[in-house]
Amino acid sequence: MQTNQDIRIVPIFDQMANPKIWSDFTRLEMLCDTVKYGYRTDDSDRNRIFKGHMDDWKHEKYNFAFAAYDDKIMVGFVTGYREDKSTMYLRNLYVNPQYNGMGIGKKLLVQSERAANLIVPNMSVVSLNGAVSFYENCGYQTTDNRCLAKKISQNMVGVVPVFKTLLGGMRAKICVDYDKTLVRQCVHQPIFVYVTYEGEIDAVAIRTPDKEIKIWTNEKKRVMSDFYKKQLLRAFEKVK
Repeated sequence: MQTNQDIRIVPIFDQMANPKIWSDFTRLEMLCDTVKYGYRTDDSDRNRIFKGHMDDWKHEKYNFAFAAYDDKIMVGFVTGYREDKSTMYLRNLYVNPQYNGMGIGKKLLVQSERAANLIVPNMSVVSLNGAVSFYENCGYQTTDNRCLAKKISQNMVGVVPVFKTLLGGMRAKICVDYDKTLVRQCVHQPIFVYVTYEGEIDAVAIRTPDKEIKIWTNEKKRVMSDFYKKQLLRAFEKVK
């Protein structure tokens, strides 16, 4: 097992390109249910959970997913979708119990909030009883039943993944003259933006189907600093 610093948090842009993703999701969900809650699972549960993840991806238009990896082994994941025009709903967040206490769950949650913040101001989740305190410690407040919510609209800076469903409705002020036609053609390819403290997108970068990386910068700037460009390129290296 590696240290906290060695765990990679990776955005999953196209789950259909690698169905093993759903097998990993299923494995972790079953493991957590067994260890934490004493649920007994069998092949029928495995098939049901696998199909659930597959159907979510295919039928929920506005969705996102991140996974945590220890080397090449998935040890945690989070998925969610846009519930309405103002709220992203967190559907699943699971971490291998052997990795508890390493802050992986919080890292997954933070990445989800950063991506969601581009289009909506709120995040909500219906939590199992054993995880309510985790969300409360991350700034979520109970609303009704087992639902918790958090206002995620905030200033941020750095590289943020942009999923297929976020392209048409980003709230962040876009000051970049980028090739929208090409971006629409590459909706399943890794796409990242660089966001300033003011909430403006200073650069858009995509990897085209032929693996070429294209970067567009703020039209008001003549050049993009090498520091920002390296951050964008580093993001693509993580999802190679």
